[in-house]
Amino acid sequence: MFWNEEVNKPLICIHCGYCADFCPHGVLKVKTTSG
Repeated sequence: MFWNEEVNKPLICIHCGYCADFCPHGVLKVKTTSG
């Protein structure tokens, strides 16, 4: 999770895929596509 200084609120998702490796429930997956 990242912090958005501009609105002083947490920025939950920035679509980086970092969380997929750390999801305790195993429900997140990163899928890359070409194009």
